[in-house]
Amino acid sequence: MTDAGDGAACDHGDWAGARLTKTGSSRIAATVQPEAGTFTAELYPNPAHETLHLRYWAETPGDLSLQLLSESGRAVRQQVQAVTTGENLISLPVQDLSRGFYVLSLIQGQQRVTRKVILSE
Repeated sequence: MTDAGDGAACDHGDWAGARLTKTGSSRIAATVQPEAGTFTAELYPNPAHETLHLRYWAETPGDLSLQLLSESGRAVRQQVQAVTTGENLISLPVQDLSRGFYVLSLIQGQQRVTRKVILSE
């Protein structure tokens, strides 16, 4: 991030290849297609209320293991999702879970990524 004279909080990063997508609410998200060799997952909306959406880019087809962990480390939601090479869209219902902070763990093959999740009212 650079400061172009309009404050340090403004993002002047490289947005080449970005596209705007409507997320089903009044929010708009910018996404960037990842480079080959990266394990990329994007969550929205975050904070979530009823459904958490995951945009996941897979290098190879196979099974993606998803595990939602509470603050105490207890698995509150687990599922295995078949994914294809490229972009995959996955929805996780969360309306029945307590509001608070969680960690979503994603595992495909030897690759693992975690993302912080907030469930709100």
